Amino acid sequence: MASPLIARLTTVHGIAAVGSAELDAFLAQAGERVLFLTDDPTSNRETNDVAVVLPELMAAMGGRLSAAVADRALEPQLTLRFAVLVLPALLFFRDGLFLGQITRMRDWDLYLRMAADLLGKPGEPVLPDVSAGGA
Repeated sequence: MASPLIARLTTVHGIAAVGSAELDAFLAQAGERVLFLTDDPTSNRETNDVAVVLPELMAAMGGRLSAAVADRALEPQLTLRFAVLVLPALLFFRDGLFLGQITRMRDWDLYLRMAADLLGKPGEPVLPDVSAGGA
C-alpha cells in the first residue's frame, strides 16, 4: 500500500502510476520525464520526503518535466536495468534516452543542480529489459 504522500502524487498532482504494461511506453515517450522508484515508505523515511519534493522539482524545471511513479513490483527489475544502488530514486529520461538518476533525499539546491545537469546530458539509449523476456 502506498503512503498518503505517494498516493497524493497521482490524485492531486496528476502524476501517472506506471506498471509493467505501461513501462516501456513511458520510457520511450518523447520529452523529458522522471520515473520515481519509491522503495517501502514504512521502512525508508526518505521516500516520503522525495514524494514531497518531486512536484516542486517538476515546477522548478519550468513544467517541462513529466513524471510517473513506478509500481513497487517493478523496482527489482528497474534497479538492475538502470544500475540503481540506493532507493528512493528519480530516473531521468529524454526522448527515449536514459539521462541518469538522483538517489536518496538531497538538499534542494543540490536537487536543482543535479536535475539541470542530467537534463543537459546527451543520454544513452534505453535498452530492452532482457531479464523480463524483452528483445
